[in-house]
Amino acid sequence: MKRKRRIHILYILAFLLAGCMLPSCSEEQDITPISGRNNTELAFSVNLPASSPGTYALTATDENKLAHVYVLAFKPEGGQYKLYDWAETGTIQDNGEISKKKFTVTFTRLKQNEAYRFVLLGNAKPEVDALFEGGTGEGVEKNTMLAQLQLSGITRWNNDPGSNGYRDIPMWGEASGDKTITPGLTVTGLKLLRMVAGIEVMVGDQAQPDFKLKTVHLYNSHQKARIAPDPVNLAAGSLSKVEKPTLAAGSNVVKGPLDYTVSNDVSLESSIYTFESEVPYENSIPVTNQMTCLVVGGVYGTDATPTYYRIDFVKQEDNNVPRDILRNHRYTVRITKVKGQGCQTAEEAFNAKAVNMEAEVIAWDEAEITGIASDGQYRLAVSRETFTFSRDNRTALGKDNTLTVKTDYPGGWSVEQITDGGNPVSWLSVSSAGGNSGSTDIKLILEENTGSDRTAYIYLKAGRLVYKVTVTQTTEAGIDLYIKDAGGNEISELFFREPIGVQPDAQKFALFWFPATSDVTVSSQMVGTTSFPLAPESDVPATFSNASGEIWYNTIFPTAITSADVADDPFMEKISRFDFTITNGQRYMMKSLFLRQATYNLIVTAADGFYHLDGSNYMFAIESNTGWRIKSVTDNSGLLALQGQDNLIPGTVGGNNISLTYTPIRFTVKNRPTDAVSGTVTVVLESSETQKKFNDVTVNFNLMGQIISPPAHKGWAGSNIYYDEGLGRLTFDDVGVTDHQYYNGVVFKWGSLWGISPNGSYSTNTSSGTRLYPPEGGTTTGGYAYGDIPFISDATNISDNRDRAYLYEVTDGNSGKGDICRWLTKKGYAPAGKKWRMPTSREFNGDYSLQTGDAANNAYGTSLVERGVNKTGAAFFPSSYWRNCSSSVQSNTTNDGSYYWTASPGVTNSYLMSFTPNLGGWIGGINIYHNTEGRCRAHAVRCVVE
Repeated sequence: MKRKRRIHILYILAFLLAGCMLPSCSEEQDITPISGRNNTELAFSVNLPASSPGTYALTATDENKLAHVYVLAFKPEGGQYKLYDWAETGTIQDNGEISKKKFTVTFTRLKQNEAYRFVLLGNAKPEVDALFEGGTGEGVEKNTMLAQLQLSGITRWNNDPGSNGYRDIPMWGEASGDKTITPGLTVTGLKLLRMVAGIEVMVGDQAQPDFKLKTVHLYNSHQKARIAPDPVNLAAGSLSKVEKPTLAAGSNVVKGPLDYTVSNDVSLESSIYTFESEVPYENSIPVTNQMTCLVVGGVYGTDATPTYYRIDFVKQEDNNVPRDILRNHRYTVRITKVKGQGCQTAEEAFNAKAVNMEAEVIAWDEAEITGIASDGQYRLAVSRETFTFSRDNRTALGKDNTLTVKTDYPGGWSVEQITDGGNPVSWLSVSSAGGNSGSTDIKLILEENTGSDRTAYIYLKAGRLVYKVTVTQTTEAGIDLYIKDAGGNEISELFFREPIGVQPDAQKFALFWFPATSDVTVSSQMVGTTSFPLAPESDVPATFSNASGEIWYNTIFPTAITSADVADDPFMEKISRFDFTITNGQRYMMKSLFLRQATYNLIVTAADGFYHLDGSNYMFAIESNTGWRIKSVTDNSGLLALQGQDNLIPGTVGGNNISLTYTPIRFTVKNRPTDAVSGTVTVVLESSETQKKFNDVTVNFNLMGQIISPPAHKGWAGSNIYYDEGLGRLTFDDVGVTDHQYYNGVVFKWGSLWGISPNGSYSTNTSSGTRLYPPEGGTTTGGYAYGDIPFISDATNISDNRDRAYLYEVTDGNSGKGDICRWLTKKGYAPAGKKWRMPTSREFNGDYSLQTGDAANNAYGTSLVERGVNKTGAAFFPSSYWRNCSSSVQSNTTNDGSYYWTASPGVTNSYLMSFTPNLGGWIGGINIYHNTEGRCRAHAVRCVVE
């Protein structure tokens, strides 16, 4: 979609789109719709994070409780994903074990043979409901919506399931790839991630004789967090491995501390849950007094009272570099040695360096492991508890037979035995019989199965811990396909990022498949509006055969992004999808790799020059696909008069809001409407990310004392604004199109972006109330008192000016106020290729002729009204119904007038065009007047082309 801007389009010379990951889609992954009339019932199977088997504050069952799930369906559109439909779960069932769940949901708008991206939000119903109630709905971009789902004001996470205010831990998950709705498939393989991290503290065996743990204090934790991670903070090609924290906009650490009491002198488990946090740096040096850390209190030796010790979250394996706190991770802090007393108070310890205590910090990514065994001191974990293989043999070079074993037991782990439940087996073995403390990958070695299905068990041992892994081998022929990067990680995307004019370096990937004798078919297609431009020197994936199960593409890279690219589309993404398909004669499998090139960008759109010194509240808009912050505001002229609702102040933040949304920057100016004064306000914007993604940007805008009228319009719309049931949104017809010229149209209060049906008695009843048409599109029934519908009230004093398009200047989707024609242009709901606005009062001047005929009205404004006036050389204006300030419908019978709002303000009322008939019928004159029409009345709107 091409995007143009009227004023101030700023292109930041730092690139990369913080957009959604586009993982591979596999036809073997199951989607099963059972469609009735307009309903589509889908079954989902999800994997929950691994959980500690401890018996403290929260049990494994508590941590993995899934009480409710919202399933959101996003449709790919123009390189983005737009919300298309959503549904809620009913009963959620265990799916064989505590870490697996299954459920069904029913959608009402999904369509057969169309593809969607599914996002799951567990235990987040209040937050999702609040978004929907606030106007979020169909068409919102995926990452924009997810970024708004936040928890705030959480001083301390409640870890008591029986207490008031307790809530189950919110989780997020996303299906890999787009899923096409076809009969006979089911959505499987989804992983949910908890939005919190868990912290536990224990005293190691060697330290227990010298130290009794009494308290734990958590310093510098966040009280606000996002439920879903930002896609850029996930590992490349992964939807479950978090590499960086996702912080909520405007959130800062709160020193605290949060205090926890230890009852057994040895450990505090499953008690501390906290939001993500990142290590703060100044000049590449960690700021220790802002880092998330622990202070532990305990009794050393024969002391009578506790003393205190600071423990930082560091990576011992990386020279004790401080580590971020990541969601869905568990941090085990084990005190290994205490050599003397600590500080006298917790505050002293926080401000001091760690003394007289040694501790190790072990991070467990609970998305990478499915099972954990624990004895209260040590843990033994595996990446998979069960394997099911085809009949084919597996060797140490296999791609699907890797088992990861992780333990913190100092003596490491070993394979105790491999049996069929009683006797040793010969058909199954492992590439390594043991490993050291830490993480170890081993291969499962299997002989070809020429008999019947068989099962064996691998028993792993670490100290007193034992874990059983189940391996089943069937007699079915196998088929597998993997796309991996140079490090052996399975991927679904290669992402290229360089400034304008710089050709990115080449990347590489490999394709592995089984059976190795299968041919591989390759096809590609553009995603969105612009395909990925492979450079002439790049490898080009193409269909091939006889490659022995493995092929490498060592030089994949695009041509450079040009200035013309971003000038035409500021948030351009160039994406192509390559589909690789194999078959063994009985089944087939397809995996996809997305090649994506994008750019970070920021656009400042001024309110088209209408910054006038009349005491008004104005705004300009910022759109960006990365985080930004106002660094400074300079008003040397002293013409700003900021009020409480204004946010043109240093520290205001925003970002990730490019899909027909924006961050409004509001400011109020002094009242100098006739003075020949002017001034300039300078605003400096900076990247709010730790790693700066663009250089500081300076925006200058002028304030002037004289009101300036907009340029003459280029034509009247062909119809009033009406609701199109098929499109599900407000719209109107282009200049010269007369198909709907007799539509009566929906009605609007002055300065409101909320359409109101022009028929029937107004009701707030949600089942039979009046239809409303929110700014974000769609329709809602009732739920709003008439007085609560946003509009610019008579209490807002504005300079009287028939030539001024005031509503154009203040259009703001977040407030629901402004010029509805401009708003529909921004939403893409107006006739394409033009910019539209409401007319000024004086633009209604001209010659008119009266026309008689029938009149009617309905909820959508699509009834035919043939009575009205013809504006010479312009358009027909039907005599439409309207509502008064008490919400009552006013008809347009022969003795009643009809009205059209303009964008021009009076002081307390506003200008409109009025048809004024004589009592004998429609033979009277036409008048344009002001200051006799309250803004709370609702009238039709006709748009003009800028």
